[in-house]
Amino acid sequence: MKTDHKTEPSELSDTIKWQTIFNAIEHPAIILDRGHRIVAANSASNRLTGLPADEIIGKYCYEAFHRADSGCPPSDCPMKRIQDSDSMGSISMEMETETGIFMVCSTPVLGDNGKLDKLIHIATDITASKQMEQKLAAELEEHKNLESALIEQQNFIRSLILNSTGAIFVLDHRHRVQIWNKACENLTGFSQADMIGTEDQWRAFYASKQPTLADVILDGEFGKLPKLYSQVSRSSNIPNGFKAEGWFEQINGKDRYLTIEAAPIYDSLGIMTHVVESISDITENKALEEQLLHSQKMESIGQLAGGIAHEFNNILAVIMGYGQVMRDGFQPGSVNMSDIDQILTATDRAATLTKGLLAFSRKQHVLLKNIDVSILVHTTLKSFSRIMGDDVIINENLAGAPLIIYADQGLVTQVLMNLMANARDAMPNGGMLNISANNIILAEPYLHPLSTIPPG
Repeated sequence: MKTDHKTEPSELSDTIKWQTIFNAIEHPAIILDRGHRIVAANSASNRLTGLPADEIIGKYCYEAFHRADSGCPPSDCPMKRIQDSDSMGSISMEMETETGIFMVCSTPVLGDNGKLDKLIHIATDITASKQMEQKLAAELEEHKNLESALIEQQNFIRSLILNSTGAIFVLDHRHRVQIWNKACENLTGFSQADMIGTEDQWRAFYASKQPTLADVILDGEFGKLPKLYSQVSRSSNIPNGFKAEGWFEQINGKDRYLTIEAAPIYDSLGIMTHVVESISDITENKALEEQLLHSQKMESIGQLAGGIAHEFNNILAVIMGYGQVMRDGFQPGSVNMSDIDQILTATDRAATLTKGLLAFSRKQHVLLKNIDVSILVHTTLKSFSRIMGDDVIINENLAGAPLIIYADQGLVTQVLMNLMANARDAMPNGGMLNISANNIILAEPYLHPLSTIPPG
């Protein structure tokens, strides 16, 4: 009995099975002989090279895949690396071709003699991932550059604040000191080490704990400002900033008049993260301002005194004129003659007083002449000693010989009056005023910031 057989799939030839599996590999795969010639290539290799199956077989691998016309494999050829290696193990490496970048896995096939017979190449296209990797690397480098630039800018700003000639400190949102520059150290006497990271900024300005202007801005408790400062206002230059000024007791051992400005710093979301406060010591300017006001006040008083003295001088002229006429009508040695002499002496003293007041008010014209300083000092003290008060004792120490100078008598009198007024202000509880006038011979020049007196 004859039986018919049908061919089952399992009975397909090994060659057909191998070729089917080989072509099913989605990555380009080739088999090379020892001379770099392609003896087998799958469909993916045909698509990559654009060569049909019957043309790719027998070509050198570097001709098919690298388009090399030098007649030799590239320097990084995997087969050369395996041939030069004693281990004959598989290797993986990146290779760049005209069509892209590939991760090539090369596995040697050994012959019966244990030497390299063939080489299997499987290439995985990693062009897209390499491009993404390069893009990410470029973005990372750019990010690093931006971060470096930002850090550099932050360091510059920090250095600018730390080395600023104006006193500056910065608080974070928890009222902790983040920056306390050198000018702030010099002003307050508190070092950075004392302040950074603490909430002790108030110690630099107050004897007991109370908020600084920066603290008030952080808390938003602006109602406290009038109680803390004599003058306070919104800053004209900084949005949401405040400006204040006033006297502070014992700042680094000295009472100081300070002007302060503080302003908030916001993040990108508009949230207040820090407050910066700057302080200026204008004590000397304030003293000069008070001196100017005092000078203006004294000038007003001088103008008033000059006007009164001028009118009083006119009245004295009438009294002296009529007194002189009356004196001429009395007999010498009579009682009436003695009385009128007392009146004339009093009016003469009053005239000297008005002359001094005119000099004080600068209403008198400059008249240079030879005057005896001793007589001028004595007359001035006699006329103006009463303004010193009973609690000030005046001692005169005048030279016996004449002390002749060429000057304006009224202006010298004004100098003496100014000296006496300064002495009076310097002794509010009374004291002793010594006034001397002597002739001194200088062996060397007398040096003074305002002038130099030559020897003689």
